[in-house]
Amino acid sequence: MNPEFQNVKNLLDELELELKLDERTVEERLRRLRAEGSSEPPCKEFLYELMAFAFMETSDADGSHWGTYFCPQMIRTNPDGTSIEYPSLSNVDAATIGYWSSRSSQSSNVAMKARYSDLVWDLCLKCTGVKPSHTFALTSADALLTLVENGMSLQPIDSIKKLRRAFILGISLRNQQLIERAKNAALSLEEKISEDNKPGLWGFCFDLIVENKKVQRTSEEESQIVAHLEARFSRLLSNGSLWPCECAARRLSRYYRTKGMTNEMERVIKAFGGLCQATARNSPPLAAHEILKQAYSIYREFNITDALAQVLIELRELGPDLIDSMLTHEFTAELPKEELLQFAQEMVRGEYTHVFSRIAIQYLPSIRESKHRLDEGIQKYPLAFMFPRQVCDREGRVVSTIGPVETDYDGLLIGQVSQDMNIYSVSLDTVLKRAVEEHNLNPQLIVEYLYDSTVFPSSQHGLLIEGIAKYLDGDYLAANHILTPRIEVVLRSIVEQLGGTVLKEARGGGFYLRSVDELLRSEQMHDVFGSDICLYLRVLLSDPRGWNVRNDICHGLGAEICLSKAVSDRLIHVFLLFGQLRPKSV
Repeated sequence: MNPEFQNVKNLLDELELELKLDERTVEERLRRLRAEGSSEPPCKEFLYELMAFAFMETSDADGSHWGTYFCPQMIRTNPDGTSIEYPSLSNVDAATIGYWSSRSSQSSNVAMKARYSDLVWDLCLKCTGVKPSHTFALTSADALLTLVENGMSLQPIDSIKKLRRAFILGISLRNQQLIERAKNAALSLEEKISEDNKPGLWGFCFDLIVENKKVQRTSEEESQIVAHLEARFSRLLSNGSLWPCECAARRLSRYYRTKGMTNEMERVIKAFGGLCQATARNSPPLAAHEILKQAYSIYREFNITDALAQVLIELRELGPDLIDSMLTHEFTAELPKEELLQFAQEMVRGEYTHVFSRIAIQYLPSIRESKHRLDEGIQKYPLAFMFPRQVCDREGRVVSTIGPVETDYDGLLIGQVSQDMNIYSVSLDTVLKRAVEEHNLNPQLIVEYLYDSTVFPSSQHGLLIEGIAKYLDGDYLAANHILTPRIEVVLRSIVEQLGGTVLKEARGGGFYLRSVDELLRSEQMHDVFGSDICLYLRVLLSDPRGWNVRNDICHGLGAEICLSKAVSDRLIHVFLLFGQLRPKSV
């Protein structure tokens, strides 16, 4: 066996004598017992011990995805969608629980006794179907509090974690004596370890005693904790420490709101918000924007409307400076002119009706290829996709946030599709120009082709001719403003022809028209175009993480997009795409 039982026993005997010990240290020393590269199986006691100290404690109030306090150290997703967990709950059986139960009574080391006992209490019913004795919870809570009371944890944050667990165990057992002991330990610990600029080391007394409705407390205890928090808040305001100050402000504001003390709540919120606004005025634009967002967030959460309006004004005024402070990153790619012209000539050969169909299909973004490029980027530059990124309009207003890959893959995909559309703009421009020259295209001819489809309302005929005429004349400002609303009209026509609704109830009575984004997410649009084309149209027209053409043009948000020929080319492409919709042959 590798390692032998005796080797495991010798190590456990050594660990029993250590006063300060944490679970990660035990796990690491256990791993050293096994010879590297050995194929010889270990003894079962080694596996039980290694698993016991490899489990992590969840910080989620609702427990782990298993519904337990303990959770795996690692979860890996395989290419086929299955996942691998370590340690796995499937490896915990009656024999494992029995071993931990024995170790709980045998061990004299407080940290180890706490772990064995808590594992049995937390996992026994889940893994074996047998309810454990409440003595395991009592033993664990007693050991955890002993660790805290005697300063036996290696790090202060570990003491706080063990204290929180002791509270949970005491409450679950309805053991008032245990809860009182935990309260005293918490008050003593916070007084000992707290540092104003380290918010992780204070505030837990407020969380565990004042805000916890299941914990009984005297009015004196409550007043003392709140007074200490007020004093800390005052010091942090004077020091200008934003993050610690916000931690104190949110706790105090929640407390005063619960007590119905609105004036006190507003005092605290406005004091912190004022600190944010003053700090933002002396900060670089990008930092100032993030600081003002902190103020906006807390004003909104606690409904401080007058201060909220002022922050919105400051955010808008900051916009131009924010844009000016951003760095420009340029990427170049060579596209051989002769190859491009040859490709364009191939695209425009044959009858113009075939050319229109060819263009409509060729310049649909391949969502599969965009996903492939995105996945390659994530694999090659994982750090770049671990943090959220903000999308600003041309006035510096943040219009959307694209989250990290773990939570917002769809947002990253929209960004990738948008980028791919930019890359193909040169090719689309060249092909459309060549098609106009080769077939002597004019507005009447193009619109006549479009109206062979049934999705174009007759009321839009004249405006389409006018908009396409402006496009062919190079007046892209006029073309974009005329053609963009026509797309919205056609989308409504498609939905209505398929039996969908284009109306929604207005708050004040009556009805609104559904937005472009709502139309593109409708069942009717997905039935006609499929999800990939609907995604393309959303990226182009209505998603702020993409081109967002409809919203920018119709709301007057920036001259650049209004004058863009690339936008005009894409609008023409969309009309050609709509032109492919024809009645089914009978």
